[in-house]
Amino acid sequence: GTDPLVQDTDLGGVGDGVEILVDGTDPLNGSDDFDPSADNDGDGLTNSEEVVHGTDYLDPDSDDDGLLDGEEVNDYGTDPLDPDSDGDGLSDGDEVDNYLTDPLDADSDNDGLDDGDEVNTYQTNPLDRDSDDDYLNDGAEVLTWGTDPLDPDTDDDGLEDGEEVMDYYTDPLDPDTDDDALIDGSEILLETDPLDPDSDDEGLLDGDEVLNWTTDPNKADTDADGLDDYEEVFTYGTDPLEADSDSDGLDDYAELFTHGTDPLDPDSDNDGLTDGEEIQGTKITLNTEPRMVTSDPRNPDTDGDGINDGDEVVAGTDPNVHVL
Repeated sequence: GTDPLVQDTDLGGVGDGVEILVDGTDPLNGSDDFDPSADNDGDGLTNSEEVVHGTDYLDPDSDDDGLLDGEEVNDYGTDPLDPDSDGDGLSDGDEVDNYLTDPLDADSDNDGLDDGDEVNTYQTNPLDRDSDDDYLNDGAEVLTWGTDPLDPDTDDDGLEDGEEVMDYYTDPLDPDTDDDALIDGSEILLETDPLDPDSDDEGLLDGDEVLNWTTDPNKADTDADGLDDYEEVFTYGTDPLEADSDSDGLDDYAELFTHGTDPLDPDSDNDGLTDGEEIQGTKITLNTEPRMVTSDPRNPDTDGDGINDGDEVVAGTDPNVHVL
């Protein structure tokens, strides 16, 4: 359909033969003729500049990345022939227009994750190194600790992942690092050791102390009676919260190891006097004279006179003297 009598049928500046045999352009459409100084595709690059950069002077976005070739060359320094100049999995156009990330830096926030992974895989913020503000950067959470970069407390133990890793050395994926039945956050509040199941080393797990016995997990002997909590609970059956389990005036340790009395029975010899009264003395009036008398808390009839010690005290006689 060209005019055999006209060298340039479309008057675009390029002969019909060059358009057909060299440029592959339409000899009937002057707008696609290659004029070195023209910008046929309106992308901000002259046709000759397009030749230099290897772009298509008839296609404003040669790599189909959403940025004009002229923008890539003149504004962003990106490769107009590569839709993803930094190879991070996001097109240059998406980085510039949608995510505001750097199309020349695969990891715009330097958190160890490529921008594309943040957007497409982890849904983290490619412009924020620590998307969940837990003091661990997103890359460390994903690649090192296996924690959730969108959840500041992955194991829901009351401690942020960063605190666990950097401050307490607990496991951010295990709410109870030392398996003592207390979650790590509770241990920090109670000032117990979240890495030691028995913080006071007396044989009871911290969780058992807090949840079952209500003893102090930081004190081996909660009631300060000379017996540690484990001994009271499992060996002697005494009350680890009460120094004098039977309320007889003698502490449990003294009953067991000094007097040989029963710390669970206030009157070990059943003579009517408490063990404390027998050891510490009880008041009688003998021949109108008041005096304190003691007796053997393991012998109901200390003086062997056939009358038990309690009856003697009531009668005003000395349970230690057989003959008045």
